[in-house]
Amino acid sequence: SLSQAQQAEVIHLLGLLLNGAISAVQFLMVVAALALGRWWQSLLYNPGGFQQEFHGLRMPVWFAALLVLNLLLLILGMSNLLPVLPVLAATLIVAGLALVHGVFGIKGYNSFWLGMLYLLLLFALPYVSVLLILIAMADSLMNFRHRLAPPSSPPGDGEA
Repeated sequence: SLSQAQQAEVIHLLGLLLNGAISAVQFLMVVAALALGRWWQSLLYNPGGFQQEFHGLRMPVWFAALLVLNLLLLILGMSNLLPVLPVLAATLIVAGLALVHGVFGIKGYNSFWLGMLYLLLLFALPYVSVLLILIAMADSLMNFRHRLAPPSSPPGDGEA
């Protein structure tokens, strides 16, 4: 059993975490609204432009380092940084989804598997989101889309 002081500390930490979770959900709603508006705009004025932009979405290395730094500071006892963690994680989840979409676009995979990913997100959110965060962090270091893209031919090749 927890003492009164321990219960108060747990309640305080849960309050901080839920504040961050609410902020992360608001962030995701803003990103979804922005994506919807950008998709509509690209349908009208730049067909295919949104897909190209979304497939290329990638977080810089310093952003991934910021998440790692936040985790380290939380482990060291700086619990006031707890609300920042869900917002950083949500940003990397969006970047991870963009990476998966980009790789599927490069490789020409069937969109059925993207549907399965979103179904997995629905039923196994914690596990799939951690995986998306990890691959987004790895992508910020290694740029998988650039490595997987077919080599571009120099101008003038193949033309007779």
